[in-house]
Amino acid sequence: MRLPQLYPHEFVAASHLPLAHDVLPMLPGAVVLQVDANSAAYEAGLRPGDVILEVNRTEIHDAREFAGFIKKLKKEGSAVLYLQRGPQESGEKLFVALDFTA
Repeated sequence: MRLPQLYPHEFVAASHLPLAHDVLPMLPGAVVLQVDANSAAYEAGLRPGDVILEVNRTEIHDAREFAGFIKKLKKEGSAVLYLQRGPQESGEKLFVALDFTA
């Protein structure tokens, strides 16, 4: 699997969304703004609107912190993302595994 092209500008802190209190009230994490349909991230299940809450069991507080993890992930070869999809109350929480070595 090819290394997903994840760039810091593709994520925004959940608490900084327009109307954040109506959409995602004070959630920590990084919101995925876009995912290339031909990327490993898309194949693994990452979708626009997902909120990345943890990477390899480490809590993510905002998009800047997640961008820092991207550099480490390239060296480690894989990662497990814990994310929120949909509204906080009724949405689902999922794990997405990314393998950068294949």
